[in-house]
Amino acid sequence: MLALNERIRELRKAQGLSQEGLARRADVSLGLINRLEMGRITDPHYSTLLGLVDALGVSSIDELFGEAVPAAGKAEAPQSGTADLPDLERRLQYAQRLRTPASRTQRR
Repeated sequence: MLALNERIRELRKAQGLSQEGLARRADVSLGLINRLEMGRITDPHYSTLLGLVDALGVSSIDELFGEAVPAAGKAEAPQSGTADLPDLERRLQYAQRLRTPASRTQRR
């Protein structure tokens, strides 16, 4: 799975957009797009993610992060009656890595 910065760059190029074009579509600054793609910002604000979802034509924030999104009506209920624990554990580990001082970047 690609890191968020690589995924944003990949989606932007697939749309044929420059960083400036993506910034305009997402209603964010060019500097923000640059810092996201350079990996300097790893935990962008929720509103930034929503703008990128719209601007890049993906259906959800999960898809922006490169996670598989089941087609409408195709989702299966968990067999055990609980959430997908490996997926939750992976997300928790990712969130914990973002919160450690060594991986923190300046957010604006």
